[in-house]
Amino acid sequence: MGVECDGATYHSAKSARDRDRLRQSVLEGLGWNIKRIWSTDWFKNPQAQLKPIIEALHQLKTDVPEPSVMDSEIDEIENVVQHENEAIHAIDDFTHSDDSLEVKLQKFEKEVIAKDGGETPM
Repeated sequence: MGVECDGATYHSAKSARDRDRLRQSVLEGLGWNIKRIWSTDWFKNPQAQLKPIIEALHQLKTDVPEPSVMDSEIDEIENVVQHENEAIHAIDDFTHSDDSLEVKLQKFEKEVIAKDGGETPM
């Protein structure tokens, strides 16, 4: 999809044919869908200008991943979320203890950072 906007180059073209019909017909001949956004409409309501473009892009989607690919991506996302939740829980454990700040930082470095493979200079 191509999105054309008016602007300095649009207004500096020599004729309407140069800037509109010729370019659009060439791109459409190559299989493009062309949408146009006028700057005055964009300034008044950008969401109204984006909505039909986003809808058209959704209609143009043709490559739908196989369910197994989507499942593996979902599993990967769930693993990341679980890891982050565990890290947050570990941080909460350190922040809600009665240990001194120095002891908390040492435990944090040893039990959280070191487990993630990171190293901190001592």
